[in-house]
This record gives sequence, C-alpha cells and structure tokens, in this order.
Amino acid sequence: MTKLSVNEAVKHFDVSRPTLTKALKSGVVTGVKDDGKGWQIDPSELARVYNTREGVDRKDTRNNDNDLHQSLKDQITQLKDQITDLKADKQALNEQIKSFHGLLGTRLIEDKTKPPKNQKKGGKGSKKKGKKKDKKGRGQ
Repeated sequence: MTKLSVNEAVKHFDVSRPTLTKALKSGVVTGVKDDGKGWQIDPSELARVYNTREGVDRKDTRNNDNDLHQSLKDQITQLKDQITDLKADKQALNEQIKSFHGLLGTRLIEDKTKPPKNQKKGGKGSKKKGKKKDKKGRGQ
C-alpha cells in the first residue's frame, strides 16, 4: 500500500500541515518518520481521523486496498480449507486408534485364557494323584 508524505496528505485530506505534524508528534495519527523522506503515513490512518478533500481522486489507494483485501480473503479461505482437512485427518486417526485399542484389548484377553506356548498341557504340577504303585505296577 502506498504511504503518503505530509504534503500529499494535506492535499488529499482536510487538514493543515501544522495540524497534521502536531498530530503525528503527539500520536493522534500514526506514521513512520523516515530520515530521507520525512513522515510516511498510511492513507487509512488519515481517513480514520480526517475527512477527504472533495475532488481528490483516491482510486489508486482504493485499488491497492481492494487487492490486499482480496488477497487476505483468499488466504483465509485456504486456511479454512486446511483446517477442514486437518480435522478430517484427526477423525481418521482417532478411528484408527480406537480400532487398535480394540485389537489390543482382544489380544490381551486371548493371551490370558490360553496357556503359554512353551508349556505343555498339564505342566509340571499335573501329576495324577492316586495310589502309589509298587515295582510290579500294583497299587498299594
């Protein structure tokens, strides 16, 4: 956007040079003081405080403002689309996490009900109880 000098601002807005200089120094109007060019003031800042002079063509600054405005609108639309995509990705990830939790829970339950693979059925402590047999195989 094009910045205006004090002289240009006085031509375009209903304000005198001393009044504008005083407003800049006191902070009523904001601008940037450049050593080479003097004060550089945004036209929208001047429009906030002062009326425009009649018969002044402000078309150039309006076109710049419209271009900037459209550019910002386009960026907002892109950001909204990105947010929508991220929300969809998040939902898909949450569904996958739920699925993994379900699988993991099922597997833990199965592991508790099955004997370990390296242990034989019956295990070490599964000797049959009953009468002891003597050397010839007869019960006592």
